[in-house]
Amino acid sequence: MKLLQRRQFMRGVFVPLIGLSTIAVTVSIACWLHFDCPEHLPVLSHAAEFFPEYYIFALGMNCTAYFMYDTARAHANALRRTMSGHFSFCYDAAITGTVASLCALSLFDSDKFFSMHVVSTIGFFFSSWLMLCLSHVGRLAMLRHAASAQNGVDQGKWCLIVGFLSALAFGYIYVARRWPTPTTHCVASESLSEILAVVCQLLYFATFHAHELTEEHVFLLMLRSAPTDADQESLILSIAEEDDSSDGNSSSASSEDSEDDSDDSDDELETKDSLGVVPLVLAIVVLVTCIGTVLWGCRHPRIDCKVDWPTVASAARFRPQSSLFTIGLVLSGLLSLTTLLLFHWHARITLVETSIATSATLVAGLVLVASMFAVAFWDSRSYSVSYTNGTIVLLNATLATIGGICLVRRRIVQKRASGHRLQRLQEELVIPEAFAVAATACFVAYAVANTCVNNPWMNPFGLFRPTHAAFAEYAAIVLAVSFGCTLRKELASLSDAVEQQYELMLRRTK
Repeated sequence: MKLLQRRQFMRGVFVPLIGLSTIAVTVSIACWLHFDCPEHLPVLSHAAEFFPEYYIFALGMNCTAYFMYDTARAHANALRRTMSGHFSFCYDAAITGTVASLCALSLFDSDKFFSMHVVSTIGFFFSSWLMLCLSHVGRLAMLRHAASAQNGVDQGKWCLIVGFLSALAFGYIYVARRWPTPTTHCVASESLSEILAVVCQLLYFATFHAHELTEEHVFLLMLRSAPTDADQESLILSIAEEDDSSDGNSSSASSEDSEDDSDDSDDELETKDSLGVVPLVLAIVVLVTCIGTVLWGCRHPRIDCKVDWPTVASAARFRPQSSLFTIGLVLSGLLSLTTLLLFHWHARITLVETSIATSATLVAGLVLVASMFAVAFWDSRSYSVSYTNGTIVLLNATLATIGGICLVRRRIVQKRASGHRLQRLQEELVIPEAFAVAATACFVAYAVANTCVNNPWMNPFGLFRPTHAAFAEYAAIVLAVSFGCTLRKELASLSDAVEQQYELMLRRTK
């Protein structure tokens, strides 16, 4: 229970933590390298136009958008208990608009994509304030069922008031500095009002999971609704009655029947859940990014696909396909991080004891995600050495993560099953492990072909061509994504596994 409460609380804290850190680092580096502060303190859009501020701002805001979506969606589940369907639809639309516009304004800087940046900035402020206002209305309605949430609601109220006034001041100063108005303002006042408005928005997310609200969210996650004290007492009594009846029947039951019952109970965990969609969404994003980058690159004058097909890195060297590659790889990194954390959670619940294999797999996955972010922002033309090193780390981390997942899966199957069921579950692991072996072979073929084509190694008789390296890379990506899709079974059973663990905690505390 304490672990789940800490996880729910940290979900809300990550939004202001990452967002405020990104803003502070971006503005500090901009003042240090490019601006005369505090007289000419830049707005965030101007501070993120230069190197390396752009990459820091883009990476930080995309991570903030991810945790913002995760936090808002978790809070939306609680609001559905008290609000109507139209309210939930508007709230979900506001969440989607906020996250999409935040990703767009962070990736399309105001120097090269001025119109796109302005439109996405306006969309972000409009959708974010709509989302926060709807959230506060829902929280006020929820006070009738959970009065302990009063402290979090009061904290959020002051964040809304100060932030909204700062946003109005920013809008007025922005207009006053560009069109004739009765008053004049300096750029520092515009920057401070913008930063204060954004800071208040980020801090509001931290009030979603104050201690009073955390218990409500834990009960909602485990039992699909927040029970009262009477509900908890009746649940404990029903569990006690089940224990008594099971003790009376266990003496007359045979060992074979008990083994069949345990197998059936394990099969009940393998139910469908929305978390199983995450690997599928990851696969779609990766394939759309790679296919779109390559096909868009073939239309570039310097790439002739009739002669040789380009690798994804070669196609992403030029604009505008480089922007598609960056956006897609950042989204893929965030979805990969979500998939790995959920799989690690499932493994920890199933195996109970801490395993070196699960920890090593998590570390390899984190290195994989970090290298994906690095490759996304380092194009092979401007940062060839850094991109090459990042690609090498990405390939090795991918193979290490796939191998670790296969090992953890084997241990989970050996722990949860025996006899004929163990043999059946081991046979089900053949297809994912075949994807893993084939992906490893394609990655090795890509590395050899790419090394020979670029002349570090000999290429006797012109055996390898750029097309060979490209198609080996395509096959490796497809196989790795197919292996990731097989994780949907573990992720789909995660909610039921957590509920079973929570029920076990209630049994121990009755």
